[in-house]
Amino acid sequence: MGGDVVRFGDSIVLESCDCSEPLFLGFVRRFEGRRNPLLLSTEVSEVGKHPASDYQWRLLPVVGSKCKWGDPVRFADRIRLQVVDDKGNSRMLSVSHLDNRSIMAERRPTGSESCTWWVTYTSELRVSRDGQVVPSGELEPHLMYGDDNYVGFVNSARYLSAIDDQYRILRKRTVLLDDLPKAGTATWWRIHRSLPEIAPAVRMPSAMPVRAMPAQALSMA
Repeated sequence: MGGDVVRFGDSIVLESCDCSEPLFLGFVRRFEGRRNPLLLSTEVSEVGKHPASDYQWRLLPVVGSKCKWGDPVRFADRIRLQVVDDKGNSRMLSVSHLDNRSIMAERRPTGSESCTWWVTYTSELRVSRDGQVVPSGELEPHLMYGDDNYVGFVNSARYLSAIDDQYRILRKRTVLLDDLPKAGTATWWRIHRSLPEIAPAVRMPSAMPVRAMPAQALSMA
């Protein structure tokens, strides 16, 4: 889809680049147990598995930063991703304190670091000689919507990623990976305004052929 600038305050959906069909990041409602649990699981799944609102995230600036609502999102900006659950609770996309790896929709994050994400992006991907999919091409001044823009989210030098669920409960799980994977695009995402804007029923891998170009990546200590 089109290449409009992504801005703080926008309501967005996140599509995984590591799938042959469109799959999107959402949270999983809990129908048993506590009415308002602190933690809800997240899942990367097809449209229709969960209500559309459960895939819709609000892109927020970090408290105390110079960024404000309406500002374009730039490379290395710090952001937070907020969702409102079916009970009206505000939740943040956070790293679980239980294992420091799983990604949850958390009602009261244990610390600001757990729900703070650094933004990295590229307009093009390529496959390196060792098979790793890495960013390539020129760095745009702002983060853009659309199929031709690839986005990464970094927390404590680890990447928000969609991986297969070994227990086969979720379509894909969301976790932090220590580095870009040896193959595939589990750490890369596309940003869209809403689910209905996603037109293609099937997507093909988008990595570019190997060529000698300097890669641009975000490395956080």
